[in-house]
Amino acid sequence: MSVGDSSGPEFPRGPRLKQAVAAFFTEMKQRLKRDQGGVPTFNDNFHLYLERELAKLPPDQPWEAGIRRVPGQHGQWLQFQLLRLQCLLARRGEGRLQSYASRRAFMQSQEAQAAHLPKTGSEIPYDQSNMSQGATECLSWRGQPLFKTAYDFSLYPMLLWELQPKAIVEIGSGTGASARWMADLLRCFGLDCEILSLDIAKPELEVPGVTFLQGDCNAIEAALPDDRLAALPHPWLAIEDAHENVVGVVRHLDRFMEAGDYLIVEDSEMKGEELATLFADPYFAFRVDSRYTDFFGRNATCAPDSILKKV
Repeated sequence: MSVGDSSGPEFPRGPRLKQAVAAFFTEMKQRLKRDQGGVPTFNDNFHLYLERELAKLPPDQPWEAGIRRVPGQHGQWLQFQLLRLQCLLARRGEGRLQSYASRRAFMQSQEAQAAHLPKTGSEIPYDQSNMSQGATECLSWRGQPLFKTAYDFSLYPMLLWELQPKAIVEIGSGTGASARWMADLLRCFGLDCEILSLDIAKPELEVPGVTFLQGDCNAIEAALPDDRLAALPHPWLAIEDAHENVVGVVRHLDRFMEAGDYLIVEDSEMKGEELATLFADPYFAFRVDSRYTDFFGRNATCAPDSILKKV
């Protein structure tokens, strides 16, 4: 699939659906034994229950037909859960690294619309997403407001450990808590990494391993000169969290990024059209890393479809 491919995923149906679901459940049980010491997660338990319910359907019929004969609310529930499972399998069939265009095309499918996924494609209900930074106060780090969702608070450490970046470029320092949090994590992991954090209002903080810079995203070439970016070691984690001149910032950073580097565009729901135009250009060789965007369910992150790996 090319970067600009907008065909979207293929949804398994009929016999192929049964085969795909059987393979998924087999993989889940192998993972339980291999990686989790036989201990299921809450969602593993749910899928084990769903497997038992699907096994009760007539074996000589497609599940789509058999479910229609299950009466009442249970039949409706089972039909909806099969649809959600179908969406999951279609997405997983695209592999871990997926094109931005295909991710957007997924949301235009009849299956996704029937599954009541919102326009971002998130499986997290809107009210829960709203409270994911805190219901009555903001999530904090060392007493400073962090402004990360509970999902991203878990995703970033996993990504940092897997990527083991040599440099982090953060656009939008805020209070400085995010850079401090990442620096603390990197020290905990024993990783040597240089962090540059840019904001129009530079935080008055001294954090080992972090250089806070004052600069305007609307003049990104002056704020982060070529020679400074060219000198940074790889791999990189680049984070756009300033919400100004997004396309210009990404274009500037991309000039110095290498295959294997990561780009996260936070709060990207409001930036979807800009990013769609940008990534329609085959020059920008980025893929959505669905391991992270979909770890807690499809697009359960403040960066829907925008945790990206350069390939």
